[in-house]
Amino acid sequence: LVRKGGAKMMMESTSVQSNFDYEGMMNDMTNLEETARSKGMGIFKVCDGITNDNGDDDNAVSTSNFIAEFEPMEYTTEIQYGDDGGKSVVVSN
Repeated sequence: LVRKGGAKMMMESTSVQSNFDYEGMMNDMTNLEETARSKGMGIFKVCDGITNDNGDDDNAVSTSNFIAEFEPMEYTTEIQYGDDGGKSVVVSN
């Protein structure tokens, strides 16, 4: 809401909907999805469990014996219980 006399119309714009081709955009998006699906790109990429096949990429990594290693965290949280319930506190390892 604007107080009377507080705003002025500077320029009237044309409707975006009248100039925008939704149908053409949807066709383009559908074509992009089909291309990605057929080439196994983006979210349609699939790993076979033996190798991480990156197509022509020379940096393919074997995933058959992959083990994730993490460094221990310096701090963790734990819940300390009291008369008024529990609260989460940060604890140094």
